Amino acid sequence: KRLHSNPRKMKSKKKPDDIVVWISHTDPSMYADVEAVGQDTVDYFIGRSMYEFSRIAPGFAEEANVKADEVWVPAQFVKRVYEDSGVNPSKIVVIPEAVDSNHFDPDTIAKVSLPPPGSNHWCNRQPDPKGFQYFSDFKWEPRKGWKILFESYFRAFPNDGSATLYLLSHIWFPGGPET
Repeated sequence: KRLHSNPRKMKSKKKPDDIVVWISHTDPSMYADVEAVGQDTVDYFIGRSMYEFSRIAPGFAEEANVKADEVWVPAQFVKRVYEDSGVNPSKIVVIPEAVDSNHFDPDTIAKVSLPPPGSNHWCNRQPDPKGFQYFSDFKWEPRKGWKILFESYFRAFPNDGSATLYLLSHIWFPGGPET
């Protein structure tokens, strides 16, 4: 329960010998929240960030350098982007994305049929069960590259049913619902 606590509420619950490590999975522009909590509540602040671009936004490096004790990134590519953008290299730690190999074990998990039975789906053509089936799950925003996905798919596969692309997507905005 404490793992998912809001640090602002922890101030009154913190015992004198507690050590509070706050890991914030967000971009560096949101690191300002650590100031709102107060240094007497958070002992060690880790910013965990992902970025798909070749440079981080202006101001992000300064936020990371000033506010974070460490910056965790998922890959060497992101580490280089952060370093090239001015984040102190000694703060950057590569923590690769984890995969639960017990849950995603192809020898023990049944194959998923596309589209899932009973799902409300739309397809631009009747899929050929003998053709390739691709599935993509992403948040609907430009940085996720959906335009590139569509352009590549339609360029690679003529309208002959040789491949079907299935999408699962949602729109997310800070402070609002996912739909």
